[in-house]
Amino acid sequence: MQSLNDSTQTAFDTMSTGYFRYPSHQLLVSWLRRAGASAFGIVGTSTVNNCLVRGEISVVTPTDTFEFHDETSRVLRLEYDRRVEEPLGGLSLGMMNVVLDNSDKRFTPSYNSTIGTALIPNRPVKMALGFRLDAGKKMMEVFKGLTDMLRENKVDRSVEFGGYDYLSYLRNLEMDSVVLSNKRSDEVIEMILIEAGFGTSQYVLDQGLNTINYVWFKKGETAADRIRKVCEAEEGHFFQDEHGILRFHNRRKYSISPYNTTQKVIHSGDILEWRGLEDVGIYNSVTVTAKPRSVVANDAEVWRDGIVEEVPTGQSIIIWAQMEEPNFSYVTPAATTDFVANSASDGTGTNLTSGIVVALDGFAETAKITITNNNLQKAYITFLRLRGKPALVTSEILQKYEDEVSAERYGKQVLEIDNDFVDSNSFAYYLARTIVNKYKDPLKRVMILIRGMPQLQLKDKVSVYDRDLATYKTYRIMAIQGVYAYGEFLQYLTLREVTAGEADTWAIVGIATVENNFEVVGS
Repeated sequence: MQSLNDSTQTAFDTMSTGYFRYPSHQLLVSWLRRAGASAFGIVGTSTVNNCLVRGEISVVTPTDTFEFHDETSRVLRLEYDRRVEEPLGGLSLGMMNVVLDNSDKRFTPSYNSTIGTALIPNRPVKMALGFRLDAGKKMMEVFKGLTDMLRENKVDRSVEFGGYDYLSYLRNLEMDSVVLSNKRSDEVIEMILIEAGFGTSQYVLDQGLNTINYVWFKKGETAADRIRKVCEAEEGHFFQDEHGILRFHNRRKYSISPYNTTQKVIHSGDILEWRGLEDVGIYNSVTVTAKPRSVVANDAEVWRDGIVEEVPTGQSIIIWAQMEEPNFSYVTPAATTDFVANSASDGTGTNLTSGIVVALDGFAETAKITITNNNLQKAYITFLRLRGKPALVTSEILQKYEDEVSAERYGKQVLEIDNDFVDSNSFAYYLARTIVNKYKDPLKRVMILIRGMPQLQLKDKVSVYDRDLATYKTYRIMAIQGVYAYGEFLQYLTLREVTAGEADTWAIVGIATVENNFEVVGS
């Protein structure tokens, strides 16, 4: 749950559940996407319209340094949506939608001399919601991201636009092939973020619980796809919080403060709707398969040219070698050992090897070989190979865990997980068992509509009054959809009952001892 970190926290919490509430909102958009010394809207320090936008102390992201236009007075409707992916965690993308009054044609393209030509997508946007208190307006950020294209309605004089948080950038960013060895989940994610251009002030990562022996990402995969795969291998969760900070939570987050304690009590008077959800998310048969790789200890031949290459005197040729297996490293080609040149294509005639220079740019799946002939005559490359350390499949993991009681009661509900970053039989077993234990029975998922509380966050543990049972029950927030319109702030919360299985104690790869009843199904 978000905190104001000051003496107004109690008053803010009281107002969020009070009989009379005075919601407040704020919308800032950097139409010109221009940064400068006069930038405003920095979390925790900047004042806009005498309203202090409070967040975590010292949280400032690069997008906060843009110059923002305050469109608060024109807001007709604000919406934001974020949710946790289950059962594997993975990557969660936040979304928003805005409707603004356009009676003065401010948002009509090319009409306004200041922003008319800047009404294009990918404009930084910040949204905050809160209340008017005796001490003034107090609000909490609920969304940061980038806009999509504006849509103008000329009849009712309004404009509407949606947007996504900054994970949308990672979702569209294709990356080159890369190989890594012996890295924890968080170390892999950090390297992806750095390559994507994010600085250390823009992300906070839990220590990963899975150490991956060999990581191979193919060319063309997006940054988001790579992060999702790493997270799913250990039931982790990657998302952007309300302040624009990218975060990785390992699966043990539920077991520690503040996630293991109730953050908010939602009383009967706060609940406007309550309905059960059909998707109860039962999984009672989980299979985990993987083909992990390991880097060989000694250099081996990884490629050999199948033809004789012809190199004119004083010139260079380029050869692209395609690897059958991904390679972690290459050996610089050595004369005679790795290549031989002759004056005749059949390998006879003068040996010209000493006048040949071979340069190598090696990648995981390919290698660029540049051959330069410094001899005074044409040369034929009659032998050419590459050596390196390939990453070979070392085993085929297959682990299956079922709950017979649940399968008999609800029918077999199957989940198949195929992820090569699971590189231990014991890890695969525990992953399958944990998911079954969490999801073998209906989790009593409900959706409630409440009077909005902007301090609520994903995964918060909340106590909710059940009118039928006349008691409070404990749930966890798995999705939040906030709606502010015409002075009223509401939230749709998707809740999942809290289970004992969330208190994760299962093994970390490399140090776990498997219990006596563990049976290896795969190799």
